[in-house]
Amino acid sequence: DGDFRAWCFTSEDGGFEYCDVPLCNACKNSNFEKCGCRDGNQADYRGSIHTTAGGKECLNWKDTILTPEAFPWAGLDENYCRNPVNRDGQAWCYFGQGVDDWDYCDVPFCGEECENANPETCGCRNSEQRDYRGTINTTVEGTECKRWEDAYWYTPEVFPLDGLEENYCRNPGGSLDKAWCIDVERSRQYCGVPYCDEFSTSKVCQESDPNECECANVYERDYTGTVDVTRSGLPCANWDNYNNSIVFETLPPDSLNYCRNPNRLDVFGVIVDKRDRAWCYTKDESGGPFNQGWDYCNIPVCGGNGATCAEADKTTCGCRNVDFADYRGDKSYDFEGYQCDGWNETDIIDIDVFPNAGLEGHNFCRNPNSSPYPWCSSWGIKLRCHVPSCDPCSCKPPNCDLDSNTESCGCPSALQAHDCCEESNDECKCEYLKVACRKSIEIGKADFCDEAFDMCCGGTADCMCSVTSSICFDNPGSVCNVAADYCCSSPDADSYHMCKCDFSNYVDSFYQIDFSEAMHSCTIISDMVLDNSTKVPLILGDIFASTSGEFWHNNDGWLEEESDYCTWHGISCDDDGNLVGIDLRNNNLTGFFPARHITKLHTLQSLILANNSLSGSIDYVLFYKTRFLSDIDLSMNQLNGAADILVSPAAKFVNFSHNN
Repeated sequence: DGDFRAWCFTSEDGGFEYCDVPLCNACKNSNFEKCGCRDGNQADYRGSIHTTAGGKECLNWKDTILTPEAFPWAGLDENYCRNPVNRDGQAWCYFGQGVDDWDYCDVPFCGEECENANPETCGCRNSEQRDYRGTINTTVEGTECKRWEDAYWYTPEVFPLDGLEENYCRNPGGSLDKAWCIDVERSRQYCGVPYCDEFSTSKVCQESDPNECECANVYERDYTGTVDVTRSGLPCANWDNYNNSIVFETLPPDSLNYCRNPNRLDVFGVIVDKRDRAWCYTKDESGGPFNQGWDYCNIPVCGGNGATCAEADKTTCGCRNVDFADYRGDKSYDFEGYQCDGWNETDIIDIDVFPNAGLEGHNFCRNPNSSPYPWCSSWGIKLRCHVPSCDPCSCKPPNCDLDSNTESCGCPSALQAHDCCEESNDECKCEYLKVACRKSIEIGKADFCDEAFDMCCGGTADCMCSVTSSICFDNPGSVCNVAADYCCSSPDADSYHMCKCDFSNYVDSFYQIDFSEAMHSCTIISDMVLDNSTKVPLILGDIFASTSGEFWHNNDGWLEEESDYCTWHGISCDDDGNLVGIDLRNNNLTGFFPARHITKLHTLQSLILANNSLSGSIDYVLFYKTRFLSDIDLSMNQLNGAADILVSPAAKFVNFSHNN
């Protein structure tokens, strides 16, 4: 008889009483104190709202015909909104003593909020857009809606809480599965009200930069950069070529032939296709997978490139590098909102052929057969689903090939190091981590490089140079600048720039790649050589003092005021006045070998100090900083220690004989 709670007979003559059955959580996200469940007409609500939707103060239930004593199970506390008699709609209260002096209260429905909710512009999918209060007033076919007071049954009087104003699209009573209105033929027609939780341009990812990279969490619709080839390398066609037959929603201006992700609309303005990432039409009309004339693009990922590589949660998203075949969520409708049939009801495929595709016992969107998108079916028709794309940096490549990470971030390769190598195989892990390090460097980061250093060679300074140099020589590019920094680390600025200049010259000569940052070091060295001419007399004076010049056999011209150092004994210069040679052989030079002074003579080409009494060690810096020193004769002295002549960039003749 439609009674409002459980009861049982207590006597054979028909006597009965209600039973004290506890209230269950009547719906998803149920919260008795804050909201009420729509399925139970909010009879479960136990909150403290105490005014009607029209703003009238509620009466205390003790002062009404529905007293707490008569309805002990209904929570009739104070004057709070309740629904003791299961009245259709939602919680209500009396505001006067008359039998009709009651009204509904504005109590929220549990579980009907959604992300990016804004009733003025969109409607939530989980409330079937019953929350929409915007001003769209045309059907999807473009027909203007009739006013609700002319809609017979669906009038503001019958549905006072559903916002039936003017002729705006609504979903009174949840009678359909999205917002609608009455057209001129007095039939119900859907409106093109967007879903709030479908997409929001404000919901972009960390480090968003639309001109350079994309955000997967908004299906790459934020991207406005200049990539103009598909993931398979096919050139993109101009969007204007298709404007006569297809209308694109949210296509940015001046898109030319760049990769974008606009919705495709039909002639009535209804969305007929949504895609999961940036794409373009191919100039070859049969290009792309399945000769469909379009394909996705590979756009660099914004943010999401951190060294933490947790795998994607496949219950909430799918990986685009496997066309969402790994999605295991519970989305069960296509991009237009049509409900999917169960997989065991479809005759499009034989589900027994795909035992690992997760098709058993449900109607959730899947991609069992290598389609370019996730799908389901309804009445034998294949429906395309709109599944969120996982952050590509959290998706493993589909195989263990070193080159299978086609993303611009290092995480996929780091995940391969974990999954594709045996636990004890450090050499295998090293190779994947080197790829991860390289990809991170290429986008201006250094994630995974420390892991690569530790795994490949123990993380020492020489190791860092070795690993990054190896990456540079295998994949010449921006990583070579980083390799130069690791290999040329020195507290001495001159040595640093000299080393970096050498590194860039080497890579340029072998790989024909110009590294502007490293070449800048060459410019600094060149300027340093030019600016040093005024300092030469002072440097020669230091050499004179440190080797007891006053006792030399011949010191003609040395340190004479206003004399040209090019005329001093043993000094030779080129036509531009640059010092190029020192020949002080057999001249009674004593004391420690003046290496630190000689290194400042950047134009020096020949150094002959043979048959003297110089002692101490030969600092390798001498050979490294004198960039043009080709002839070196230090024989017949009292020098000792090792001399690393291999670091000299110009040495041709070297004589260290007859020393200690």
